[in-house]
Amino acid sequence: AGVLVRDENGVLQQSSSNALDLSEKTKKDRAAFFRVLIRKHIRKMLELLPDAMESQPFDKRIFYTSTVVLSKDEIEMLKKKIFSFIREIEGRDATKAERNMIYQLNIQFFSHTSFED
Repeated sequence: AGVLVRDENGVLQQSSSNALDLSEKTKKDRAAFFRVLIRKHIRKMLELLPDAMESQPFDKRIFYTSTVVLSKDEIEMLKKKIFSFIREIEGRDATKAERNMIYQLNIQFFSHTSFED
């Protein structure tokens, strides 16, 4: 998904263009850049979380957690399902409705145990 922009009527929408010009960087440089950018973004969203939990009405938000036991095969299958869900959310038709609210969707999927490859 692109960055959020307002159209000429002030309606929020996701830009189809990437606001960052990384054409001069190598694939390795871009990958390193995005790893840092993503980490900073996730940390910032985690900073906003406590206030959102306390200040937003329950019917306007969802905070959910689940700890599950999985096999190695299930891990890969669940990762594919999670990415499919994200693509579905990001790929919805932006022309269907006026959008003026910004919501944050965070999905974390990580091990609580040490693992061997």
